[in-house]
Amino acid sequence: MGKKQLIGKLLELLLARKEGLKSAKKAEDKFPKEKPSATKSCKDSQKKAEQLKKNKAQGKKRELEVKKELEAEGHEVLGSEVTIKTPKTNRRVDHLIRDGETGKIRAIEVKSGNAERNRTQIKKDNVMESEGGKIIGKNAPDELKGMTIKIPTKVLH
Repeated sequence: MGKKQLIGKLLELLLARKEGLKSAKKAEDKFPKEKPSATKSCKDSQKKAEQLKKNKAQGKKRELEVKKELEAEGHEVLGSEVTIKTPKTNRRVDHLIRDGETGKIRAIEVKSGNAERNRTQIKKDNVMESEGGKIIGKNAPDELKGMTIKIPTKVLH
């Protein structure tokens, strides 16, 4: 129930009570009683937290698998969970690689299950590719730390 509805309900109940007890009862009957279940809410929160934990574990497992696959394909994994500073914000990429065939630097975004990049990730990736980004943070490879380069992103499932 929204604020306006709640305020309207309270005003109607106050006016009805002022007119008499019978009117107040009729006014109260117009609105269904809403009693949020603390138990249900708590259980829902627990289920969501458990699912998030499972998703995170599944994602981390897949990131490690992809890292091994990239290395087996001849790519050099320069760093994992590397932060790239774009003109407006930062983007953390799962892996930063040097392509084994071209020698170019690429960002790898790993998705597991039915996960897809969200709108924000796509925007940041587009900016990294078109305008470039500065490689920063504790996981940045020493040879690239502080450099601003254009970095295309490849999504792997």
